[in-house]
Amino acid sequence: IDIGSSSINVAVAESSSKGYAVLSVQDFPLSPDPRADRALEIIDTLRKIADQFDHSTTKFCIAIPQRQVSLRLQQFPFKERQKIVKSLAFELEDEIPLAAEDTIYDAKIVQFVGEGSEVLTCACPKEDILNLLQVCKDGGFDPELVSVEGLALSNVFEKWQQQPPQTSAPP
Repeated sequence: IDIGSSSINVAVAESSSKGYAVLSVQDFPLSPDPRADRALEIIDTLRKIADQFDHSTTKFCIAIPQRQVSLRLQQFPFKERQKIVKSLAFELEDEIPLAAEDTIYDAKIVQFVGEGSEVLTCACPKEDILNLLQVCKDGGFDPELVSVEGLALSNVFEKWQQQPPQTSAPP
């Protein structure tokens, strides 16, 4: 589910042993009237969307707008995702204007370089995530996954389930 500025877009996908297949894509336009209560309209539309699905078998995924996330390409001297995620707050403290205790961090390893890794780091204010989760709750569902718009779209075009490529260390 992607809540945009003019519509809410929904892609329905099904998983199988061969991968994922998109079953349908729907667009739910939002009113262009600037006097409309946008928050209420979004919640009403999400309720209509949620009512279409069996919640016991459906996993809802929602995207947080790209404008609410700070992304940086960073080099780390190690490859282990656990170490990378643990060190994100320290590594990003001088680069982003967010307090570590008010921020949710994540990382996507782009490639392994020698003994280290090149990582796309993400930082988002907790308040923005909590607000999105509340909109989902008010809309009648609990998302299984919250992703960043741009990273969610990139997953369509890359083999995200495979290990990142290994390159030799730069000279």
